Amino acid sequence: MRFETIFSGIGGQGSILAGKIAAEAASIYDKKHSVQTVYYGPESRGGVAESFAIIDDVEVDYPKITAADVLVGLHKSAITRHVEDIKDDAIVIFDNYLIDETLVKKGKKYGAPFTKISIELIGRPVAANIVALGMFSAITGKVTKEAMINAISKNVPPKTVEKNIEAFERGFKLGEECVKK
Repeated sequence: MRFETIFSGIGGQGSILAGKIAAEAASIYDKKHSVQTVYYGPESRGGVAESFAIIDDVEVDYPKITAADVLVGLHKSAITRHVEDIKDDAIVIFDNYLIDETLVKKGKKYGAPFTKISIELIGRPVAANIVALGMFSAITGKVTKEAMINAISKNVPPKTVEKNIEAFERGFKLGEECVKK
């Protein structure tokens, strides 16, 4: 079944990398079909940066998002930009360290402090996207934990693999706790 996800933030937050990792994990390691497209503004930092990933059990026939099942928001602009692009019952996973929950006007809300966790783990916010991927994987079940860890290991700098996997695990655990509620 076609499953559409928007990973959205601003330049430097890693939303494009998050979409790339999710799509690669689904296709290469979970043997599903996936496509990933990106959009970013002309700014090198601080402008819109988005990745759109479609995962399906059959070949993806149309590579654009029509009505997203999930929105992963790393910045408040992600929520306001995509309120019309998601289904009414979409899953909205967002960084509640940077985004006020009241901005999320529809969908099932799952917030966690991705940026704060990244800063605790490595002293910088650069792994917030990986924490978000952990929550995404645990809440949706569309990409396995093992596939995500493999894709993360292949897409982050070698010296940062261990810390990125730790960030993913933290997010995955938070996602599991959300599902239990």
